[in-house]
Amino acid sequence: MALFGGKKRLYGISHFRQDKLEIVFLKGSGADYELVGTEAVSTSDISSEFVSGFRSRLESYQARSPILVHLVNRNVALAKVFSVPAVSAGELETVLANRMNEEIPYLSEEAVLHRSIQRKSEDGSLEALLLGVPKDVLAEQMKLLRACGLVPDRVILSTDLLVWMYRAHMRGDDRRPDQANVLIHLFGNQAEMLFFENQVLLQSRWVSWETDQAANLLDAVQSYTDGFQREWRKRPNALFLIGERNEEAESSLLKSHFSVERISSDHETTLAPILAAAARAYATQDVFDFTLPEVKEVRNKERRVKGRAMLLFSIACFSFSLFFLAVVQTLMTVGEMGWLRFKMGALEGSVQEVREVRTKALHVQDFRAKKSLPVLLLGGLRKAVPHDLVFRELEYDEAKRRFSLQGTARAQAHVDQFIAAVGAQSIFERLALERIQTERAQDGSTVYSFTLEGNLNLGELP
Repeated sequence: MALFGGKKRLYGISHFRQDKLEIVFLKGSGADYELVGTEAVSTSDISSEFVSGFRSRLESYQARSPILVHLVNRNVALAKVFSVPAVSAGELETVLANRMNEEIPYLSEEAVLHRSIQRKSEDGSLEALLLGVPKDVLAEQMKLLRACGLVPDRVILSTDLLVWMYRAHMRGDDRRPDQANVLIHLFGNQAEMLFFENQVLLQSRWVSWETDQAANLLDAVQSYTDGFQREWRKRPNALFLIGERNEEAESSLLKSHFSVERISSDHETTLAPILAAAARAYATQDVFDFTLPEVKEVRNKERRVKGRAMLLFSIACFSFSLFFLAVVQTLMTVGEMGWLRFKMGALEGSVQEVREVRTKALHVQDFRAKKSLPVLLLGGLRKAVPHDLVFRELEYDEAKRRFSLQGTARAQAHVDQFIAAVGAQSIFERLALERIQTERAQDGSTVYSFTLEGNLNLGELP
């Protein structure tokens, strides 16, 4: 931007907040952004006549050719951290691919995945971060955006963006670099928790609460913190807050053992930091683009076609200049008519190709995967599992969209609690406890072995 005098661009940042699509328009460059306007529409209205009014309100912004960035929230994505042993550079890709298949078996084709190496240990082992967004989630969100006349130039995952923001904030801070910290991003009545050690993400969790129960955030934070301590043998000390202001939630966090610090900006009263960060991230390669591969291919092809058209146009103009200099004054009129015919003939094929590509891009609809969505199944079950309950085997029938889960629990109450938590989620239906019986564990204690069956409620998939 500095090369062009710091010209301020218009950005549109879209995201889904529960049952609403919100679009925030910003104007700025570098670290300086200002709020231009905000528009919102209920997702239930997008398929009705109400969307026409919403689209008309967006026309004044779209006339200024904004850069559109879509922000996907953590609650519909996955984030995993795993270690790989020391290997040669030639073997690294194979080892990472095998480990990814172990972490998310059978799901590599169901999601847009991004992996990165966070750090290298003294023994040569690597700490890897795997982020992913289910393709059907992306396809559904893109379908809703297209219905509003919006085609994002880039798709960003909130977890990836928050990691980038946290590292930028902590860069150069030498206060106990090995200390484990927690970053909490407040988003309405939801929050994303990120556990770090020395700027390395170790764990990510999503928390939500009822509108009038923000004080319950402290219980969730303490529960996830206890789980983090058991898994990583580290106790976080500092808690960094970012995002929307929520006095009740923030007051409850002040009662914790953490040292609480809010990461703020000069414009936070009118603009959430993560939205300005999304605009800044458009021009960086440090934040991954989760756009569907099919959409990327169409978009890149359209850019190549436009590039070829511009090249042909430049060649045509250059050829005309040489021709014009060689033509005598008396033939200027004839030369000008010939140039027009040449220009129209040279560009006709490219213009037609651009139109065809645009038509295809506008008809890229309903990218929902034809397979069932095991990633949502695993996410829903993981969110519902209580302490002292272990999964033994999970089977999933894609044709019937039916699953069968076998597991054990220390108490029957834990099984009842698990089934109630699963049944409370709208993606599950027709749950049935097919079997429950006591067994003797290896340590001699009594456990309850059970089998739970049910269906996924995925809506009207083709």
